[in-house]
This record gives sequence, C-alpha cells and structure tokens, in this order.
Amino acid sequence: IKGGDKIMMVYLAGAIDMIQDRKDRDITKTWKAKAKEDLANQRISTIDPAGTFNMASQITRYPNLDRFDEFVKDAKKLYDINGYNMFASDVVLMRLGDEPTIGTPMELMMLAEHHNKAVLDKSPFLVIWWDSNRPVPYYVGAMISKMNGKNFVLVFNYTDAIESIKTYYNKMQE
Repeated sequence: IKGGDKIMMVYLAGAIDMIQDRKDRDITKTWKAKAKEDLANQRISTIDPAGTFNMASQITRYPNLDRFDEFVKDAKKLYDINGYNMFASDVVLMRLGDEPTIGTPMELMMLAEHHNKAVLDKSPFLVIWWDSNRPVPYYVGAMISKMNGKNFVLVFNYTDAIESIKTYYNKMQE
C-alpha cells in the first residue's frame, strides 16, 4: 500500500446456492470472480460469502423435526456472521437478477434496517446492480426507501457497478 492509502473492503452479496453464471455455467467465471479480479487490480479487497460458508451437508444434518432447535441456532450463526461481514465492509456490491435467491433480499433488508439506524459514516456504501431485463421489483424499491437517501446507488450493468465502487474508493482516499 502506498503511503496514505486506506484499505477498502467490498462485500460481494448475491446468490450463494445458485452461484453459476447464467451464460456458461462455469463457476470459475462468475461475476464474483471477475469482480474480485477487477477490484484487486485497483487494490480493493473483497469478501465473498459464497467462499465463506460451506453448507453442503445442511440437508442431511437436520433429518427430522427433533433437531429443529439445532437448525435454528446454526441458521442464526450464519445470519450473524453474514451481517457482521456486511456491516464491517466499506461497500456492499449486491447483484440481484433472475436467479432464485433468498439470502440476497434478506441481505438487502438487513442493510436497509442498518442504514436507517446507523450514522452515515458507519454504514457501508451500497451498490445495487439489477442484472435483468425485467423491471426492478417493488421490494427493492421498498428497501431503498428505508435508507432515507443514505449512501447507495442503483445501477443496471456490471461496468457501472465496478465504476461506482472505484469512484467511492477514490473519494475515500481524499
């Protein structure tokens, strides 16, 4: 790091279970892999929850209802870790689109509530990348409205998402 540069961490929100790229289904060429590389070239660090969690045995771990309390405890751990990583980051890049996902809208809800309560300089800058030809869903607008105009941008392509992060990084360096 050259003198005076501040380290910036970007949390890569988006589908974990449905991570394959829609076009070629090659997990090594997902948007997250590209974003990690593009941001690293700008000396911007990333955290990817898809690489943090390995819940592959989830289905067999809780085979019946008598282990429901254990399931809830484990789910809360995952939720808390995910939230901590998001809130500790400088930027959250959230890709929403046509893939079915449960966690990403939950992350958006968590951030909207956090933004609404936190002081501006303690909230991560949110870049929402809507990656679909369909209209942006109302729930996205509802969550954005909870942020009261704080520190976010909505973009419609990968290039604008990365450029928004670079611009924010440059402002942070000033």
